[in-house]
Amino acid sequence: MPPGTQTTRSKDKSDKADKTDKPITSAIKDLKTSVAAVLQHLETLDTTENLLRKVKELTDQLAEANKKVEEVQEEQKQEKAARQAMMKDFEERVLDWNKEENALKRQIEQLQRKCDENSRSRAEERDEKLNEYKRKLRAMDKDLQREKNKTVGLESQLRDSNEALEDLRGDFPIVPLKPDFFMKFEDLEASLYALTERFFKGPLQSFDQGLRHFSHFFQPMLLSYANDHTVPCARMAQSFIADRLAKDIFKPMCIASPIGPMDMGDALQRTGSEPRQKAILRSLLFKAFHAEEERQQKEKIKSVTSDLVLGLKEMLSPDGNNAFKEELTSYLESAADIWTQVKKGSDWVTASSNWHIHPQAWKIIRGESNKAVAVQEPVNPEMVIFPQIYIDGNDSKYYSGSLWASDSGPVEEKRNAQSPHARRASASRSSKSSPVAEASSEPGVTASRSLASRDRVSEMGRKVFSDSEGQRRCKSTC
Repeated sequence: MPPGTQTTRSKDKSDKADKTDKPITSAIKDLKTSVAAVLQHLETLDTTENLLRKVKELTDQLAEANKKVEEVQEEQKQEKAARQAMMKDFEERVLDWNKEENALKRQIEQLQRKCDENSRSRAEERDEKLNEYKRKLRAMDKDLQREKNKTVGLESQLRDSNEALEDLRGDFPIVPLKPDFFMKFEDLEASLYALTERFFKGPLQSFDQGLRHFSHFFQPMLLSYANDHTVPCARMAQSFIADRLAKDIFKPMCIASPIGPMDMGDALQRTGSEPRQKAILRSLLFKAFHAEEERQQKEKIKSVTSDLVLGLKEMLSPDGNNAFKEELTSYLESAADIWTQVKKGSDWVTASSNWHIHPQAWKIIRGESNKAVAVQEPVNPEMVIFPQIYIDGNDSKYYSGSLWASDSGPVEEKRNAQSPHARRASASRSSKSSPVAEASSEPGVTASRSLASRDRVSEMGRKVFSDSEGQRRCKSTC
């Protein structure tokens, strides 16, 4: 086929194709235009719905806003009513406050007037009192001047009295006690303890066994009595010696009294004079009858020594009679020398075996101990082993006496420590004891019955001693 033919055919085909494509393109354009119009219409429709929806929403919001406005208006009305009520109440309160303020102002004015009146009246009273005090002060100044003049006169009289007193002291040698006077009794008690320990080393003694040796002499008051209690020989001997110290050696005076069988010391003790007056009178009598007092004192020492040696003979250690008598005499003389200072002094010093005087001041020794302790609790002492020395009328100066009490251990140990003879004697006494003694050994018996029994024993001893002293004094004076 020739080339030209092929080209013509191709051109024809191209023209046909172009003719065929034109309606399609036009249709596509129309379709695009229609689609664009539809889309635009759809957009318009969508915008309208939105607007309707928004209109509805705005309508709802407007309704809510109107409702809130109504609520706010209602609240404003209520607040306005409340403010009006509050203002009314405040106005009423202000009126009340004004009334109260006016009333308070009136009260303040009244109080101010009263205060002014009181101040004026008090000022007038103070002025009157001040004037009265000034008058009294002038009177007191005058009285003071008179008292000063009197004081000058009294001082002059006091100087004269002191000079006269010094002259009297020169005429009457009254010696005051030294500060360490009571300490001498401590050495005296220690010496008595050593003396009895040295000569009385026998077995334990019962109370009534020791009393049996003193049937004809003064017996010391035993503070407690029980058949089962035993005492070391040394303590029993010390008790007898201490009792004679208090009753015979530590006496105010030994010379005989002109008014009866008693001595001058007992006569002075029974007078109703003051303690210092009795002491001064004793010192004057001691100066006037010094020689006779010393003689009577020596006789008293001999008598006491003889009584004690005889009474304690069976409890003495073997071959100790003569040595004990010599040392006892020396001991009693030393005690008498110390007591002589009391007779010259101006204080009425007393020796006592009564432990109820100053009960808390006593010392106590238990059992075979040699250490004394202060009485700090209720005790049941059984013997006085050294008397208490004190100044009558002065509770601050004294020497603590010593008490003895048995150990708190079993009584059976004390029974075993007795000699066979003492055990037999104790058994015999128990079988022959009186109903009172039997009752006192029973548990639960009252202490008053035993005290009454001891008082009767002590009273019998005092009677025996008084009779023997009267006979002895009668022999010495006759």
